[in-house]
Amino acid sequence: MNQPSVVRPHLTLLSSGQIEQVHSYSLQILSTVGIRVDSEEARRIFARADGVTVREDGRVLIQPDLVEWAVETAPSSVDIYNRRGDLAFRLGDDRIRFGVGVTNLYYQDPETDQVSPFTRKHMETSVRLGNALSNFDVISTIGIIQDMPPDVADLYAVLEMMSGTIKPLVILISDENLFSPALDLLEHLHGDLSAQPFVMPYFNPITPLILNKGTADKMLDAIERGLPVIYSNYSMAGMSTPITPAGTLSLLNAELLAGLVFSQLIKAGAPVILGSRSPRQRRTVGQSLDQLHRQSWVGAFCGRQPWLQGFLADERSVCERNHRRGALLCTGIYAE
Repeated sequence: MNQPSVVRPHLTLLSSGQIEQVHSYSLQILSTVGIRVDSEEARRIFARADGVTVREDGRVLIQPDLVEWAVETAPSSVDIYNRRGDLAFRLGDDRIRFGVGVTNLYYQDPETDQVSPFTRKHMETSVRLGNALSNFDVISTIGIIQDMPPDVADLYAVLEMMSGTIKPLVILISDENLFSPALDLLEHLHGDLSAQPFVMPYFNPITPLILNKGTADKMLDAIERGLPVIYSNYSMAGMSTPITPAGTLSLLNAELLAGLVFSQLIKAGAPVILGSRSPRQRRTVGQSLDQLHRQSWVGAFCGRQPWLQGFLADERSVCERNHRRGALLCTGIYAE
């Protein structure tokens, strides 16, 4: 019997030349502007590497050769297992994967439509639902439990995720002090987490260009335990990143490459999963570009950090030039 054909659409947004150009801009940002690293231990790890300059203000400059080394060293695919030790999927080597999540503060009852703060019972119900839905491959931390004491709520969330599904888990810990105890709990219940990893801790840097202490220290803990990690950044184009698409993409890519370098300096060959999301600020009618720049996080951050002014000045001049030409792409009028 013939198997039904499967349609797999392919979407290409950038040409190979544009991809190379964005990558080149990102390398320039890392080598001339750098990132601010708030963790003392992370700065020590960077300082031991060739091709890194650590300045007194905590800024770390990374040369292109070290970035290319990290790209070559990190695995191009990552095997993810379920809790029973069966291979669930291979990221980077098969189809797109989908998950249930993430970090909701409220729960809407599907029968009554009543909205209430997210509780431990809601976590249990949601995880079991996600486990039963075959088209979802992973379960993320679906909500922030609010009916338990804050100093243990994340641990109960991990416990409910562990007990309610055999699917791979993406864990987000809201209390940074509970990250290591959460991994300790998982190791106590399951044993070795690294041999057939089913747990993927999820981390965010702070945009623009900050590797905050909490994220750096948690990455260090997770990678040293042999876990694959997700390193994903978010921005608001025109607020925390430049308003032009090319500027935003280049800056976000630079942040991801910095995270990739850090992961490989911790342990060469460590599996890391990178990703970005960047909605755009909606510009109001009659709002000038100068007003938009002054109220933005990027504008304020630039004012306090002279080392960003050169990069942002070039970006702003491009935006103003395109605005005079009536380019809607730059002004953000069509934005999400």
